[in-house]
Amino acid sequence: MGLHICGLLDLTGLSIPVALTFSSCKFDGKLVLYNAKLRSLALDHCLLEQHLFAGQCEFDGSVSLRKGLICNGECRFADAVITGSLYIEDHVSFLNIAGNSALDDFPVGHAMTLRGATVGGSIFIRKAVRIRGSSNFKGLSCGGDCELLDVEFCNPGDTALFMTNARIEGDLILTKRHGSVTGVRLDNQMLHARFVGTLDLRGASCRRLVDSPEAWPGRGELILDGFDYGGFHNHAPVDFASRKAWLELQPTAHLNAALKRQPFEQLVSAMRKAGHGVDAQRVEIEKNRLIRKASWCEHWSALFSRRADCNGAEARGEGAAETAPDDRPFMRKALGLIQAASMWCLRILFDFVAGYGYRPARAVLIAVALIGFGAVFFDQSYKVGGFVPNNPFILRSEEWAECSRIDPVHVAECWRRTPQGEDFPDFVPLAYAVDTFFPVVNLHQEPNWIPRVDGPVFFVGGHVYMWIHIAFGYILTALAVAGLTGAVKRE
Repeated sequence: MGLHICGLLDLTGLSIPVALTFSSCKFDGKLVLYNAKLRSLALDHCLLEQHLFAGQCEFDGSVSLRKGLICNGECRFADAVITGSLYIEDHVSFLNIAGNSALDDFPVGHAMTLRGATVGGSIFIRKAVRIRGSSNFKGLSCGGDCELLDVEFCNPGDTALFMTNARIEGDLILTKRHGSVTGVRLDNQMLHARFVGTLDLRGASCRRLVDSPEAWPGRGELILDGFDYGGFHNHAPVDFASRKAWLELQPTAHLNAALKRQPFEQLVSAMRKAGHGVDAQRVEIEKNRLIRKASWCEHWSALFSRRADCNGAEARGEGAAETAPDDRPFMRKALGLIQAASMWCLRILFDFVAGYGYRPARAVLIAVALIGFGAVFFDQSYKVGGFVPNNPFILRSEEWAECSRIDPVHVAECWRRTPQGEDFPDFVPLAYAVDTFFPVVNLHQEPNWIPRVDGPVFFVGGHVYMWIHIAFGYILTALAVAGLTGAVKRE
């Protein structure tokens, strides 16, 4: 307690069967515990002018770095095994002032390193902890929760925290409500992690994610590809607007040409588990819209051999698409662009009609609107003589010729009053609109009545609209069936 160690303290490879505790000590040199075996380690209110190396060290108990500890070098627990929990709390600072020094045996590159470490209990990094420089938690294995509260990971312009392929059996806690009694008043304060730099969660996994917008890094500084979380805690926002903003913090390339779909699919799964099915559908729709945008941009840029333009500003090269030369002939590129344009238009139509299959009720409403408009249009067209029987024998009969001479416009009405036309099916505008709209419906209207193609331009327009009405019916029916059956909504 209160020791001042002027030089190197090297405990490499030693087995120490008792708890090793340093309190209010100053280390001018490095503290090296490489490959040592200890019961536990505690550093309270100590100053380390250089580095703490505990790589491949084994701890039967817990490790505590607390109460005003300052480390001006790297704090490394790479490949260490901690049977208990890891506590880094209460005004601890890792400044990595010596981070650029060249060391032959222990090269330094991070302020805090838990790469490949195994922690049997939980990890608590909290209560006014400052980490200047990158933190490397790649391949970390934690048997409990990983709590990062009131801690600042600061590495501007670079990665602040690597959690690539980290495995957390419990919750990843970036936000938590902290209750404390101050006099007779209860203060409920939200504590959260702060990231100045990129948070890399590629391939990481945890049971639940506990976060909030205050705990998110800046735009382009959140890497989520492969991040697997079972769900959200009650404190975490689950609504579409919040999570859409969260996904938009990913690097630009991950949302454009090099679109990463896994973050969207993982978010949909978590939302559905939380009972937010409608929000999950909106995320699916947003994913498909980005797929449409990425596909079109890729083909368009390939036509002019400028694929990199699709990605916009990249976040330090993360996920950037390769700019490979495209040696295809120009005509093949153009045909590919035409094909992409066709698919792009189809995707827009599918989005508008059925929300990529997640909103089939919208197709029903559009169908009702088109049928209603068609019924009104066909009714007005019939009243001005725009429809005739769909039977060539009738149109060549003497009765029809006589009516054409008497009333050239309203020939059908005149003919219906003749003995030949009394038994002919009536024209019902609504039934005709339904009959021509749905391919599998037969109400005996379309086989018996057809718009006129002779006479005023309005008659010809009625004939043209009928074909447009039929085309809309085929397209809408196909898209609605695809949406209801889920045949294409995933892609």
